[in-house]
Amino acid sequence: MVFICSPHRCMSALAVLFLLPAVSSGAQPPPPAETGANDSWTDIKQIRFTHGDRTGMLLAPQTAAEGRPWLWSAAPPAHDGITKTLLDRGFHIAWIDVNDLYGNAEALSHWDVFYRWAVNEQQLSGKPALLGTEEDALALFRWAARHPDAVGCLYAQDPWLDLQPVPDPTSPALEKVRQAHGCVSGAEATSLPDAPLNMAAEFGKAAIPILFLHLGEEAASPVRKQAEQFYKAYRLAGQGSFETITAADNPLLEDGLTLHVVHFILKNTGQLPTAKPGEPLAQMTAWAMADFSGSAGIHVLNDILIIETGNDMSGVLWQGDVPKMDYEITLDAMRLSGNDFFCGLTAPWGESSFSLIVGGWGGTCIGISSLDWLDAYNNETARFRSLESHRWYPVKLRATGGRIQAWVDKEQLVDVEVGDRDVDIRWEMAPVQPLGIATWRTTGAIRNFRLTRLTPPEPKKD
Repeated sequence: MVFICSPHRCMSALAVLFLLPAVSSGAQPPPPAETGANDSWTDIKQIRFTHGDRTGMLLAPQTAAEGRPWLWSAAPPAHDGITKTLLDRGFHIAWIDVNDLYGNAEALSHWDVFYRWAVNEQQLSGKPALLGTEEDALALFRWAARHPDAVGCLYAQDPWLDLQPVPDPTSPALEKVRQAHGCVSGAEATSLPDAPLNMAAEFGKAAIPILFLHLGEEAASPVRKQAEQFYKAYRLAGQGSFETITAADNPLLEDGLTLHVVHFILKNTGQLPTAKPGEPLAQMTAWAMADFSGSAGIHVLNDILIIETGNDMSGVLWQGDVPKMDYEITLDAMRLSGNDFFCGLTAPWGESSFSLIVGGWGGTCIGISSLDWLDAYNNETARFRSLESHRWYPVKLRATGGRIQAWVDKEQLVDVEVGDRDVDIRWEMAPVQPLGIATWRTTGAIRNFRLTRLTPPEPKKD
């Protein structure tokens, strides 16, 4: 059976849409609310919302962050790392039960009223972060296109952006979406009226920050093709922030993907202050922002240090005591975005320094820069490994007994006896010597940094 949008019903829906009141403080009074707890969020304060036959909820943090930021989910909030982390960071989490309307005109009218209630009555920020998945994303895209000034950022996982081509022919939601938008059977399916795919340029002009996540290996799926078309139209229209993550559906990547999404939301809602060059990080004072000319933001998210993509480099400089020799450094490192090194660990060698590069030269090279003026790609320490984004890699570096040794992902990849060879950094690493971490055109994350002094080995007997 095939479907087509009925012109009469689609035009009626559009007429209702254009008669909706504007999103402003002068709109109709907010509906009543009551405070309590629901069955699935028993440990979280919940503020309930009603409008006609529709209900909604607002999960409240113990202490609201400055500016009262909030995440507006197109589906019931999940008990996942994103929701829990944002609640801990002082975000409210919102949802209104209009999922069966799939972003049609009636759904958008409920969204308008809910927004006014959240902003005027609950005094939340005027620019929430929006979150949606698959067919549920239709509502948030269509609402955001009508109110671009009321959006902080938008995150969507495998979003449906139109019905032609069919996003997922096997989805039980497909026929429901068509019916919700006034489609009838009898001919080939056509695009939705005001399909998000056709409004991509409006998002680009408004420079709304967008993050897409695609899970799985289906690179040629209709959903991904639509996302590529959306990006092209967005980019032609403006220079806003637009990221696309394509990742395997792998449990090892779950923590990293959550970190990426949370960082995106916090940054684009003004909840991630950064330090100035040379200034210690407020939440991790053992580190200061390194003074690279093209440095981007340096953030601390819980116990994780995030070094954003620079032009070309960003990094941090250690503020504590630094041994010149006989030490071991351990840490976990992750690439969040980009295609180059996500951990350039510079460390002392006597009066000089060197760098352990993890993921350089296009993302795969591991080695020491520099030995006898040859960098990690051009000396005998070069090793090449496939390094996945959004996965933590344990790193260990040891400098003692005249040797430099390094392990990545528990595999020893470097073991070089230095002797009388020249040891030094590449000049670009100067802002993080004698001890620091940098990235090259890549966003990296660092956790569990530990510096341990070692007992010098006894000299060999003749």
